This record gives sequence, C-alpha cells and structure tokens, in this order.
Amino acid sequence: MTGANTEKAFSSRRGAQAREPSVSFDPATGAAVPFEDVHPSFVYDTPQLLRAPVQARIVNGQEVSPAGKYPWMVGIVGVRTNVLGGTDESFWCGGTLVSPDFVMSASHCFFDTAGVPANTPFDFFRVKVGAHDIDEPILERDVPLGDIIGHPSYVGATFENDVALLRLPVSVDPAAFAPARLSWDASDYVEGADAFVVGWGTNENQALNPKLHQATVPLVSRETCTAPGSYPGPPETSATVLDSMVCAGFPGGGVDACQGDSGGPLVFADKTSGALRQVGIVSWGEGCALPGKYGVYASVLRARGFVIRHVPDIQTYSPLPDGVDAQGTARAAPRPIGL
Repeated sequence: MTGANTEKAFSSRRGAQAREPSVSFDPATGAAVPFEDVHPSFVYDTPQLLRAPVQARIVNGQEVSPAGKYPWMVGIVGVRTNVLGGTDESFWCGGTLVSPDFVMSASHCFFDTAGVPANTPFDFFRVKVGAHDIDEPILERDVPLGDIIGHPSYVGATFENDVALLRLPVSVDPAAFAPARLSWDASDYVEGADAFVVGWGTNENQALNPKLHQATVPLVSRETCTAPGSYPGPPETSATVLDSMVCAGFPGGGVDACQGDSGGPLVFADKTSGALRQVGIVSWGEGCALPGKYGVYASVLRARGFVIRHVPDIQTYSPLPDGVDAQGTARAAPRPIGL
C-alpha cells in the first residue's frame, strides 16, 4: 500500500460486517446484483467481497443541497491500470477533510487489523475532495494519497478503534474546502442528540446514486445499543459495542448508513448555534436499517489522542476545550497550497 505506516487499518464490511454498498457483488464473478436480492443476514465480510469495488448507500436519505454544502466531505477511490494503459476508478470509502493535509476515514477501509494492510485489487488510492456528483465532477478536486496511518490499536475482528488518517502530499486550500470541526465535547455524544450521516445513496431502481446524500439519525446510548435484540455480544451477536464506538439510528430502523458508506462522517448538529461537529466515523452494523440494529460508528472523541498526535494543525480547525491536555501535538513545516 502506498506510503503505508506501521500504525494502520483497511477493508469494507458491515455488521460484524463493515459498511458496504447499495449494489452488492457476486463473490464468484464480481458481478453486481440488486441490493434487494441480497438477504439482510448476508455476511459481506468475506475475502472475495473485501476485494470487490465498493459503492455507497445511504438508506432513506435525501440529496445534499446545495452541492458543496459540506466542503469537508470526500470520496476515496481505488485506481487500477487497465489493459489499454489507462486507469479505472472504483468508489471505495468515504472520508472527512480534517485539515488541509489530512483526511480521516475508517481503518477497516485499508487494513485487516493494525499493521496488516488489506488485500485490494487497486494500484493506488485517490481522494476526491468536495465530491458531490460522481458522474459530473464539477466541484471536486482529485488529490493523491501519501501515508495511510491506521490506529495502532485497531482490531479488525471487533472494529475497535476503527479510525485512520490519510496524509495528502499536497495541501488543500482551506478557503475553498473548509475542514470539518471535530467534536472533543462529551456533551455532543448524549442519547437523542441530533445527528446525520453523509454518503452516496441509491435511486428508485437501486442503482448507485451518483449524488451525495444525507440521513438524519439520533445518537443512541451504549446501554441501548447493547440491549437484547441489538448488539449484546455473544452468543446472541458476534460483535458488541465497545468504548471506542458510538451508535445512532431509530429503534424501528428504516434510516441508516450501509455498505460502502464506511469511513464517512456522523455529524452532530447543535440546535442552539447551528454548528456542525463530527462525532463518528461509519464503521459497522448488521444488515441495513433493520429494527434494533443501529449503525455503529468509531467515536471521534475516543480517537482524540491519535488525531492530535498525527495532525499538526488540528487545533486550528478543531480547537481543544479548556483544560484538555494537548501534549503530543505534532509540529511540521507547512507545505505549499496546491489546490
């Protein structure tokens, strides 16, 4: 993997599988099959499907309007060299621009577990900053990837610490693409708090919708998310919700992120100020928008130390609250803005 760091993470499943697409894939042939033809209990977490190109799905969301409303949203694509010597792209995961030099995404998009890069069919990855309409890339900018830094304590079997940082070799202009504000405030993570998840959805024919979508999902407490019928852990469920995770969704299901939205943001919307702060990273869940099966996200708050250590100017865009120790914040000479 290009520039892979020893603190790592990658692949795409959901449920005790990480989140994959609205279009699924036949593991034998790699061919697309309509999402509705796949039983909700189908396990995407197989070596064949993890090597398949991943497309995105927001279940029962709405198109983001206007285009460019969330300048920090990025799409991560895998690039392959074809037989004619050109290149082909496949959408892989979502991500968030957190500084002019770094994108935050899910570790499972790039590693099987900490220190073990995932086996993908791609020659390299590329970031599409400001992406909205995949078919008509008017606003977006293509940016290469440098280092892919996964959380050193990422556990692929449980999705614990499912966060990765992607370093961009050329800085993005923050005036054109403002980085997201990350939430370091525990009060943003309470049950019932308003939030929304962002990704690319499907149309009425269950084909990949090329336009960016969002879906409203309230935050859910760990107690609710680990109750019987949700994710209590073995023997009822293979996975459970750990301290490094946060849940969101409705008890009856119906609205969710799904396969392929992995790495994208869960964003808290402050009712008082209208401010938006990212609280989660799309990680895993069972099925898609099923009753009792909430979406599970990597907690941005619990990833604070990891982010501060690796992103030199993170406090410019996501200031630490008073009284929080900022030791270990990296310092680096700025690179010229090239976009």
